[in-house]
Amino acid sequence: PESSKAFSTAGFPHAMYTFIAQAVKLRLDPVTGNVILLDVAAATEAGRIINPLSMAGQIQGGVAMSVGYALGENCVFEDGRLLNADFSTYLMPTSLDVPHIASYHVDAYEQAGPMGVKGAAEVSTVSIAPAIGGAIEQISGARLNSLPFDIDKILQAMEKKEEKQ
Repeated sequence: PESSKAFSTAGFPHAMYTFIAQAVKLRLDPVTGNVILLDVAAATEAGRIINPLSMAGQIQGGVAMSVGYALGENCVFEDGRLLNADFSTYLMPTSLDVPHIASYHVDAYEQAGPMGVKGAAEVSTVSIAPAIGGAIEQISGARLNSLPFDIDKILQAMEKKEEKQ
């Protein structure tokens, strides 16, 4: 629904919410803390889907980007200086690190959008980290609350869980 408030500025933005649900299947080594993503499923409602192939690519790209945020990308600073400033020390996922990504689309006409569409640019980056964190917790009982979910954080969280028992 649109607001009844009138604005004097032409082109005043309004909000249209895009919805996404994501799930992951992963393997967690309980000794090393190593995470291997096996499968990702993303279901997105972004209004009318005009180009399904482009939509799937957008979602898959966002998931791949967020896999990096979730599992390893981390800027390391010392005395205000970035220590991992090049691609040999700042590690990002490659095609070998990103699993199969199944992208499902819910086609729903958006009355406020042009030709019934809504944006879907960054929506796929929002819930992959919580999905990965939830899967790690479900497998190990270790609750993680800061990115990236690197091996050290996973092992520390698993150790804390063991100490509480």
